[in-house]
Amino acid sequence: MRFPRTPTHNPTHKVTLFAIYIPELFPTEVRLRASGICNTFGRGATILTPFLAVALFRSYGIRGVLSLMIGFLLMQIVVVLRFGIEPKKRRLEDME
Repeated sequence: MRFPRTPTHNPTHKVTLFAIYIPELFPTEVRLRASGICNTFGRGATILTPFLAVALFRSYGIRGVLSLMIGFLLMQIVVVLRFGIEPKKRRLEDME
């Protein structure tokens, strides 16, 4: 039995949400540049993470890799909850 693909099963779902959320954090004058810088750091992390995962797998097995990924996700959740801005129903000028 195959389950239909829903947004919750889509691996790019998280990326899409952050692609929409990140530009909202910056003033209009620097939005494009700031979003590009954030995107560059994200791509750098995407390049380095597999190397780190392989090294962890060799030393600690699958538990090490899962611990790394869960740790990164928890850190991301804490940062967004602590420092994130809720842009819902707010004008961009009010968030600056």
